[in-house]
Amino acid sequence: MIGATIGPYQILAKLGEGGMGEVYRARDSKLKRDVAIKVLPADVANDRERLARFQREAEVLASLNHPHIAHVYGIEDPSTGSGQAALVMELVEGEDLSQRIGRGPIPIDEALQIARQIAEALEAAHEAGIVHRDLKPANVKVRDDGTVKVLDFGLAKALDRDLKTSGPQDLSPTITSPAMTMRGVILGTAAYMAPEQAKGKAVDRRADIWAFGCVLYEMLTGRRAFTGDDVTDIITSVMRDTPDWTALPAATPSSVRTLLRRFIEKDPHKRAPHISVARMAIDDAMISTGELMQGPTVTPARGLSYTAVALVALACIGITAGGAWLLRPAPVAAGRPLIRTSFPLSDLNSVRLGVQRHLMAITPDSRAIATVSNGVQLRQIDELTWTAVPNTAEATSVFASPDNRWFGFTTRSGLWKVSVTGGPPVLIAQAGDTASLGAEAASWGDDGRVYFADRNIIQAVPETGGASEAIVRGTDFGSLDPLPARGGVLYSHGRAQNNPTIVMHTFDGREDTTITEGLTPRFIAPDLLLFVRGSVLMGARIDLTGRRLLTEPVRLVERIAVLSTAAQYDVSNEGTLVYLPSAGGSEGRSALTIRKADGATTKVYDGFRAHSDPRLSPDRTKLALHLFDQDNDIWILDIARGAMTRMTFDAREDETPAWSPDGQWIAFAGYMRDGSQSRAVFRRRADGSGAEELIWQNPNHSHVTDWSPDGKSILIEVADPKQRSDIFLIDVATKTARPLIATPFSESSARVSPDGKWVAYLSEESGRGEIYVQSFPDLGRKTLISVDGAAQPLWSRDGRTIYFRGEKNFSSARVNVSGETIQASTPATLFTDTFMRPQAVNHTTYEVLPDGSFLVFAVPDDVINTQGAVIAVFNWLDEVRATIKGQ
Repeated sequence: MIGATIGPYQILAKLGEGGMGEVYRARDSKLKRDVAIKVLPADVANDRERLARFQREAEVLASLNHPHIAHVYGIEDPSTGSGQAALVMELVEGEDLSQRIGRGPIPIDEALQIARQIAEALEAAHEAGIVHRDLKPANVKVRDDGTVKVLDFGLAKALDRDLKTSGPQDLSPTITSPAMTMRGVILGTAAYMAPEQAKGKAVDRRADIWAFGCVLYEMLTGRRAFTGDDVTDIITSVMRDTPDWTALPAATPSSVRTLLRRFIEKDPHKRAPHISVARMAIDDAMISTGELMQGPTVTPARGLSYTAVALVALACIGITAGGAWLLRPAPVAAGRPLIRTSFPLSDLNSVRLGVQRHLMAITPDSRAIATVSNGVQLRQIDELTWTAVPNTAEATSVFASPDNRWFGFTTRSGLWKVSVTGGPPVLIAQAGDTASLGAEAASWGDDGRVYFADRNIIQAVPETGGASEAIVRGTDFGSLDPLPARGGVLYSHGRAQNNPTIVMHTFDGREDTTITEGLTPRFIAPDLLLFVRGSVLMGARIDLTGRRLLTEPVRLVERIAVLSTAAQYDVSNEGTLVYLPSAGGSEGRSALTIRKADGATTKVYDGFRAHSDPRLSPDRTKLALHLFDQDNDIWILDIARGAMTRMTFDAREDETPAWSPDGQWIAFAGYMRDGSQSRAVFRRRADGSGAEELIWQNPNHSHVTDWSPDGKSILIEVADPKQRSDIFLIDVATKTARPLIATPFSESSARVSPDGKWVAYLSEESGRGEIYVQSFPDLGRKTLISVDGAAQPLWSRDGRTIYFRGEKNFSSARVNVSGETIQASTPATLFTDTFMRPQAVNHTTYEVLPDGSFLVFAVPDDVINTQGAVIAVFNWLDEVRATIKGQ
């Protein structure tokens, strides 16, 4: 089989086998990526009825687009000439959970992290009406960054076949119970199947709940809940025995013990009815046990840092801030006690997702913290309240100066600083003097310069103001950290969803060097590198001269919140860590929701995804979306069925879809497929047939905004080197482009009226975003539509109304055409909601449906931080260095 081909897939290596077939690593010759192929047993491949049933089941499985479920890409039919029936799936690297358990019990904090992700996967499947039926450690993959992927969802039901048992029972494939009377009813691996499965009864999601309990028990104890020498003994144990609860670690939280008893309940009617019970119980346990890996315990030294003394003093005299000071006993490392606390920040959920990046900073001496939350907020460590900095509502990132005097912050209009003790902001540089400072990141070097990055360039500007200097040119830059003594810059390349890398740039002319995978690098002298993979804060020793890691990265803190290009943490030189805990990976996610005129809301489908740019098809039955939590690709949603179909497959970002007027094509923006950094506009048949077609390419970042009603033109916005946008018009027939609206200001979000005579767009010529209208395609006099700041214009179907977004409200203005002029009414606020995904420049976050209702992205309350607080850990670097030294 090795070297053979199945359709476009060349078999590279065998990964394993089981009752559901043999699994191979294969190379997709079309999309140039590795996949996993499960070659189905011959009795399935040769049975057309069962193969057709399996095809239908696989279509349902393919709709499970969830970060913790291995995705199904397609099926290879033996009738196509390969002679093999095969399921093509996402290739998940890393060991499976059975291998991890084989090394012994998993520490409680790590086991809970894994279990929570499994629970999320099961919850998504159950809400879609899919039961796994064969959950076991061998069907759970754990990647190196801690991300969990559950495999083989629903395949037991899909295969529906008789299988013979053989081999060790702890690794046995799906089996059929001797109790079966119906041909081919699949039960699951004996040690993890529920009693009702063993009896041959119909199963529902409660069978998965039982299996989940068995898997969690095994993670914590290192042994199975039910054992035996053969299948009969194991099934007998399942029916008769009770797990040995004394085998659980002594430190197992009470909520987890209760969870296990309720899940491993033989009577399905008494068993916990929903897997969400596990998710909530695990969240409670995580909060009670803390998120930090425990370090070695040693005798504390006599001296404490200033911040530790301040905290201990406050704790001793009983001062609290709303009961939220969470000083707890902690291990002591390298001579100083490890002290954890939390700083409540009740309005943290108001951050503008998609706009803001790095939300927190701490001064090098650990005396002050700043956050971005409804503007910049400052707090002295020895004080009990936050101080709001006036006129900072547009802040996007915050960072500290090396001399402990200032916090810097970015806005779309410039680069600013404010004293650590408060006061009015001081301008460092305006956006017109540098690149656009709606930057991905900024950091203050010890060389008197502030370094900042947007998506296309990293620059440096004197801290006192002046001309900027280009440091690195490219694309998709993220967080950065200048090295001491002008030694260079560490920066992350790529976004959290696309396996970002940490890169080192020096000023000696050498090529940039990739150091490791991760984002938000932080160098701590003399040789410590911190960064985040997935949601885990990692640490390793680094050789700056040799540009390489000296040690394997060590997991330090679990569940760090991540927003796009930045992990939400900072570390002081004095040794204090501050961070925002993750809300279980929900950052940037939202529910696709229909909001009626009367305020009633309904979900289009269950679950939270990272959506952007919804576009309704001309026949109003489908929705094109950019999903940046699913490989940053374009997907098509069948609204009635709630089923997703993937449209693009490139490894890099494809975004901003737009339907052709006849509904036959979808245009979108992405990167050139040759691996270069040039952007391009493509189109592809909306039904997914045929290859994508290149329409236009340009070196600068670009988005598709609309397709003209006559089908002849595609409107795009193109960023210039200073990240200002101009509107271009692409002639589809000739594949050429010309500027439509290009000024010294930024214009974007162009939408053509249904009659093709007018174009609405966003311009920042007044100093803030407003909506304007001009004639199309030959421009005429401008008409101002909005009056108080706006974004994301959309036309009504009859062309008589223009909708647009404010920060947390939707508005509309009626328009009246008279000859060559257009007049607009005073805008009216339609509704205001605090739960919606906030507005984002250059992207659309809503769609207007034919009945006048709105399709919006609704954000859960805990989208950033379930605890509503900044977590601080004092003397943390002592523990880190001891941990890395001892590895």
